[in-house]
Amino acid sequence: MKKGAIWIVLTGLILTSLVLSSCSTSTSATKTTQPTSASTTTATSTIISPTKTVTSTTATTTTAATTGNWWDSLGKPKYGGTMTIRVSQNIVDFDPINGNRLANVETAWIERMFADDWTLNPSICNYQVEGRDSAYVKGLLAASWEFADTSTFVVHLRQGIHWQNIAPANGRELVASDVVYHYDRMLGLGGGFTAPATAYAGFVPYKSLVSVNATDKYSIAFKWNLNNPEFILETMERIPGADVDIECPEAVQQWGNLNDWRHAIGTGPFILQNFVDGSSATCVKNTTYWGHDERYPQNQLPYVDELNILIIPDNARLYRHYVLARLM
Repeated sequence: MKKGAIWIVLTGLILTSLVLSSCSTSTSATKTTQPTSASTTTATSTIISPTKTVTSTTATTTTAATTGNWWDSLGKPKYGGTMTIRVSQNIVDFDPINGNRLANVETAWIERMFADDWTLNPSICNYQVEGRDSAYVKGLLAASWEFADTSTFVVHLRQGIHWQNIAPANGRELVASDVVYHYDRMLGLGGGFTAPATAYAGFVPYKSLVSVNATDKYSIAFKWNLNNPEFILETMERIPGADVDIECPEAVQQWGNLNDWRHAIGTGPFILQNFVDGSSATCVKNTTYWGHDERYPQNQLPYVDELNILIIPDNARLYRHYVLARLM
């Protein structure tokens, strides 16, 4: 699926787009208040093998007290304005179950259990490859995770994460059964789903996953038919790809799929407000988003009021946008 290449291209596109865009104050659409969000906690992972136990904690950057953090030279973040980015392909649908065609933009409104650690100095790892060292991965929806045995991987969700306050989710709390629903739907493991979704029928990473079950309100057990913690951990901690994005069960149950942009509901920092086929997508700030900036933990995310995604498939069109922006 060449997800690594997608992320490399996206990184370059974001930098290019920032040249084109200027920060302007944007008014977000008024939304009904969601329940109070929970603060971010540090996630840890434990690998258990037949002979030894190795504990891996989220990597942190160590700097001398006199120099501070590596990101201090970037300046402190400010709230407000609009960020504009470019993508080179049209967004053909908004359902992660259809594959990774929009994985590079859907994370604005939909989230996954694991994420990159943005406190990590880019000189150590700049995340331009798909493979991730476990030490450089942190929990997003996941608060902690461990192996119950060499073939059973258990994830504990953060408490206090809520779906966006949009019908039919209406701001309810994210729970373990939501994650189970995603994997059942994707792989045909239960919950009324008897066959994998077309995009994942031959997807190798999950061939050995036999069941996903909620063991309590916030915990999920992933049972595999092989005793290989290293392979299981690499598969579960995947960052790129739509297969790891957790969609809203009520939305699927009400509309059958999420192909229509109006049905895109997540737990993410932005709410998809508008989409023009082949032209652009507009996301507005989710004012009750649960997440905080890892570098400035007191700061609730997101910083910008609006995210404008321009669909520009060719560089000539990109240049025209640049010229117009300079003339305005």
